[in-house]
Amino acid sequence: MKRFIDLGNQTGNIDYDSGEREFAFYDTVRDCFETFGGSQTWTCIEDFIKDYSGNELDRYLILIPNIF
Repeated sequence: MKRFIDLGNQTGNIDYDSGEREFAFYDTVRDCFETFGGSQTWTCIEDFIKDYSGNELDRYLILIPNIF
């Protein structure tokens, strides 16, 4: 199962005024963070889409809240 992770202030990369936040995806079956395009964290949906290389993009996008 895929889980959306809002890293919030865990990485120090959070700026609520500019809307820049950081997020990741966790795979509970494999017990690890997902890696796409060499990245495990993203600050915006567009960057995630650029890095994603698979055929289940919608499966991930529906997990991302509107604040991103």
